[in-house]
Amino acid sequence: MPLTSHQKRLLTGLLPLPILLWIMVSGGVPLLLLVMILAALGQWELYSMFWKGARSGWKVLGIFGGALFLLVAYLAPLAVPAALAALFGLFGVMFLIRYSANPETASFPEVLLLFLGCCYLPLLLHFALGLTWPELLLVVSAAFLSDTAAYYTGSKLGCRHVWPSISPKKTWEGSAGGLAACVAACLVVGLGWGVASISAFILLGVVLNLAAQVGDFFESAVKRSQAVKDSGTLLPGHGGILDRIDSLLFVLPVYAALSLVFPFF
Repeated sequence: MPLTSHQKRLLTGLLPLPILLWIMVSGGVPLLLLVMILAALGQWELYSMFWKGARSGWKVLGIFGGALFLLVAYLAPLAVPAALAALFGLFGVMFLIRYSANPETASFPEVLLLFLGCCYLPLLLHFALGLTWPELLLVVSAAFLSDTAAYYTGSKLGCRHVWPSISPKKTWEGSAGGLAACVAACLVVGLGWGVASISAFILLGVVLNLAAQVGDFFESAVKRSQAVKDSGTLLPGHGGILDRIDSLLFVLPVYAALSLVFPFF
């Protein structure tokens, strides 16, 4: 008997959990490889939304640039700004070469899209490389439970839409469910391994949930601008990798910034 969409969604979400937990606890090279894989798959999906069935070489170049950036970020975190500048310089030189060869076919927006792909995925994901495993557990739980609780709460109770022009299915009721789940996740992880107060983790949950929702809306807007329903088909019941980590991409830098000024762990 074929699986329902709901069953596919559950299996896709639950099956990788043991491996994901092992990678978070291990850190180091396994975490770097996971981040590289997620970034590469997400970049391919992003580029494919704009370059449908073409420009494979450009897509590979963007992914290669993103992988190099992540390697630099892992080996020398202080060199991150220099690595970004080098990427933009590389793509800029490519534009110069193409423009000098044929000004009519050279497109600067293509270069900007290459760079955007590296900022949207490798840059935002690289913040995971500097977190401890309890922090990773908190951030991943906050992002994924925000999405999951919002989806199921909205499916059962949703009736008032938040931003229909961007995401027609997202409702205030679903957002409230996602917020509650995110706060609960932050409280559980915080009480288990954190050093901050309960009120601090409650506030953290609220802020991270807002970041998760912004990340979700951002990807929805990108997809609607390109008339695409899902970023890909890799994950049954979810769509593409980008569909699954869109919230995480915004939660990671927000948590990293907050942790610089307030010790949660």
